[in-house]
Amino acid sequence: MQTDLNAVLDVEFDELAEVCETQSEQVDGAQAELETEYEFGGRHLFASYIECEPESLLNHKELDLALRRAVEASGATVLKDSSHVFEGGGVTSVYLLSESHASIHTYPEHNSCFVDIFTCGYVCEPSRFHEVLVDYLKPKTVSKRLTNRGLMNVDLT
Repeated sequence: MQTDLNAVLDVEFDELAEVCETQSEQVDGAQAELETEYEFGGRHLFASYIECEPESLLNHKELDLALRRAVEASGATVLKDSSHVFEGGGVTSVYLLSESHASIHTYPEHNSCFVDIFTCGYVCEPSRFHEVLVDYLKPKTVSKRLTNRGLMNVDLT
């Protein structure tokens, strides 16, 4: 009987030690997050895509998927998204990101759109966002600007 009790106590001790270790790691992680100082800066890409393939602007489901792929390609994290379709087929879609935002505003009557992505910090790559959207929309003309914002307010184009 004593041997059985010792075995149970050993198992319970091991489980308790494991729980304590896990909780300690969680506390350390939370403490590190509290101590993180976020940079006051980031990159902002904004562009006009002119003479896009008409179907790419009117297929709202595929357009939304392309915008999500573009955001993910940049390395940003999607928190929420919202879209509104206007009479005539134009759409405004906005993605709320952990890092800030991304948006598209389409003008199918002009086969054109405006896009932008702003991400706080310098981890995300807005150029990847741009590449994915250009691949999907296939504009004949692109006007874009990439700029630093915040303490490193320097034009990158």
